[in-house]
Amino acid sequence: MSDSQLAVTLGTLREPWTRNVADALQDLDRYAFGVRSGAVATTSDVRRYAYWSYDCSPRSGQLDAAEIAIANSLNAQMSNADMAQAYAASEQVNRYLAMIPPGTRLWSDLDPRELSRDAGEAHSQVADAIRGAWKALSDRPGLKLALVHKILHRLRPLVFPVLDAETRLLLEPTTGADTYGQPGLWASVHADLVAAPDAWAELELRFAALASEAGNGAVSLSRLRLHDILVWTRATDRTG
Repeated sequence: MSDSQLAVTLGTLREPWTRNVADALQDLDRYAFGVRSGAVATTSDVRRYAYWSYDCSPRSGQLDAAEIAIANSLNAQMSNADMAQAYAASEQVNRYLAMIPPGTRLWSDLDPRELSRDAGEAHSQVADAIRGAWKALSDRPGLKLALVHKILHRLRPLVFPVLDAETRLLLEPTTGADTYGQPGLWASVHADLVAAPDAWAELELRFAALASEAGNGAVSLSRLRLHDILVWTRATDRTG
């Protein structure tokens, strides 16, 4: 399949947007590595949008002080009080994270509608754990949508999407879904990823190749993070 036929469609945006894989990769390249005219990236290259600090820092997989500080590097703008509140939830969050099997993927293993069910309804243990981790953070005073998602994505990048004020406004909530008080936002991300699995898989592979070429600790990204970056570049008019 040619690049012109292989495309990701952000169909759940308020104004749906289709981007062929080659153009989408250019947007991701600029986000992570800056404008480098095809040259191999070095540590002195422009690092404009926190890819190097947020995505490339080693992950502990557990909520701790270091992970909170790293999450803050993605323009989370946490105050000292916010950080303290996040840390106060660490024991509870980590207990729920331990219940999520390694390799669990939002787009292939979970139905976002299941995550929004009331506690009295039947739902899987994994969905209950994901909801529990989210709720343990979101119930802390002062921790808003962006802070919670930026922290949780660091801890389980295949499960928790990244959402913030910019992308939230652009995403069109999926009708009938109410995910964690943010109507349909998780379902919207899920819908985009399952609509074009081959294109997202190809985009993951091509970005991984860019990261390998760049070296210096550059890492590949899950399609959840790639989706976030593309929505963000659209929302902030930073597309090529």
